[in-house]
Amino acid sequence: MNVIQTVKTLVLLESLADNLKWVKISSEKVEKDRKQNLAEIKNQSQKFHDEIKQIRKKNNEHLGILEQRIIQDLYAEEEKVKSKIEDLLGKLAENAGNLNLLQTNMLAIKEYASDLQTFLVSKMMETEMKKHETFIQSLFEDGSLQKKKRLEL
Repeated sequence: MNVIQTVKTLVLLESLADNLKWVKISSEKVEKDRKQNLAEIKNQSQKFHDEIKQIRKKNNEHLGILEQRIIQDLYAEEEKVKSKIEDLLGKLAENAGNLNLLQTNMLAIKEYASDLQTFLVSKMMETEMKKHETFIQSLFEDGSLQKKKRLEL
C-alpha cells in the first residue's frame, strides 16, 4: 500500500509541478505582454505629444503671419489718416496766414487810407472773407473736421 500511496503522491506532485510551470509561464507571458502594452502606450503618448507640438508650432506661425498683416494694415491706415490730418493742418495754416494778412491790411487801411480807399478795400476784403468762410464751411460739409476716433482695418 505504501507503493501505491507513493505513486499517487508522485503523480500528484508531478501534476502540481506541471500546473506550477504552466502558471509561471502564463504569468511571465502576461507580464511581458503588459510591459509591451505600457511601451506602446508610452510611444503613442509621445507621438500625440509631438503632434500637438507640431500643431502648436503651425498655429503660432500662422498667428505670426496674421499679426504681421494686421500690423501692416494698421500702419497703412494710420499713415492714411495722418496724411489727411496733416493736409488739413496745412490748409488751416495757410488759411490762418491769409487771415492774419487780411487783419494786418485792415489795421493799416484803418490807420492810413482815405475813406474811398477804405470803402474799396473793404469790399475786396469782404470778398476774401467770403472765400475763407466758404473754405471753413466746406471743411464742415466734407467731414474733414470730424475727429477720427478709431482706425478702420
